[in-house]
Amino acid sequence: VSKTDASYILADVFKYNALVLASPTYMNEAYPLMDSLMHKIEQRGIPNRYLGLMGSCTWAGGALKKLTSFAETMHWELVGETVDNRQGVSADDYQHAFELGKMMANRLM
Repeated sequence: VSKTDASYILADVFKYNALVLASPTYMNEAYPLMDSLMHKIEQRGIPNRYLGLMGSCTWAGGALKKLTSFAETMHWELVGETVDNRQGVSADDYQHAFELGKMMANRLM
């Protein structure tokens, strides 16, 4: 969302069956552009997608809370475990993200 206009991302959300959302925590919320994208997706009421979630923070986890709330609102099928990076990315975090990607690919097959 930092480098691509939301209109292009929304077109892909309509086009594909799965989405992985990742956001750092910004002032105890999701990154503002990610928050805006989630709101735009909610407004369109796009049904029946697979969803993976990844959040990062230093202490409070605000982004992950917002992403989880979005998942509940959309009623999309959550795939894999939510990746929760705290205090920087560890080798385990990379592994969890890789596993999420594999699980999403398997779900789509």
